[in-house]
Amino acid sequence: MMDEQVASITVVDETNKLVLERRWYNSYALGVLFLSVVWNLLLILFTTLPSEDEADPLAVLLILVLGLVGMIIGYWGLAMLFNKTTITVDRKNLHVAHAPLPWLDKTVEISALERVESGAMITNKNSPREINRMHYLTADLKDGTHKTLLHGLRGTQGAAEVEFIKERVNAYLVSHAPLAEDEQVVA
Repeated sequence: MMDEQVASITVVDETNKLVLERRWYNSYALGVLFLSVVWNLLLILFTTLPSEDEADPLAVLLILVLGLVGMIIGYWGLAMLFNKTTITVDRKNLHVAHAPLPWLDKTVEISALERVESGAMITNKNSPREINRMHYLTADLKDGTHKTLLHGLRGTQGAAEVEFIKERVNAYLVSHAPLAEDEQVVA
């Protein structure tokens, strides 16, 4: 098990639950937000130019799609800047939540969970650099299926974070596993 704390993860190890918190902050979040602002300002500029023609339905649809793309890029940038992931493990559930901007939360019942595993996939096969690896955390379930809990953590920092979370969660699961019927203490 890893003995050292990963600086980007806050750990609260209570008697009946484990809470791990990780900020999403990324240096390129500001670039994404800048792109979103420029994208949306250009879209507003071009849609407010005076036109003598009637609005073409296809042009209106294109503007709506481009506006939606701009809003998605902006939301993603704000999430990278402000969001925090909280992983809570107690005797009933493993819950992964993201806030303050809503993202996809995930919950796995402990009774269905075999273990937590980590992995990585290469996002650019033409470059051997570590930054091109995207690390993820999955819940291996007793029925043989897998559920992705976290993904998109990049580079050596992302690898360290995923491994740290995996080790802490698995250690908690082992130390708080329910006793088998033949191991239970009879009073």
